Amino acid sequence: MAYSVNVFTLTGCSHCKTLKEELTKQGIQYEEFEVNQYKKLYDKVLELTKQDALPTVYLQDPETNAGPIFVAGRDFHTKEEALEKIKKYL
Repeated sequence: MAYSVNVFTLTGCSHCKTLKEELTKQGIQYEEFEVNQYKKLYDKVLELTKQDALPTVYLQDPETNAGPIFVAGRDFHTKEEALEKIKKYL
């Protein structure tokens, strides 16, 4: 079963906007979590990653709720790299 794609974003973040546009363009469904609106959830992500960079992508296994977290600047540097990582779990 495919993983759920969760994207943590910040209003006004150009990299976030670019990734969301590309996901939409490629027909990849995702759920967006704007960090100011989902602060407690994003704080949990920060605890796990120790990285405060956006966009951050959490790929969630529907059976276990676990999955990898990919952080901009650490795990990917371009939207193409992010999409490559995401597609491996779809």
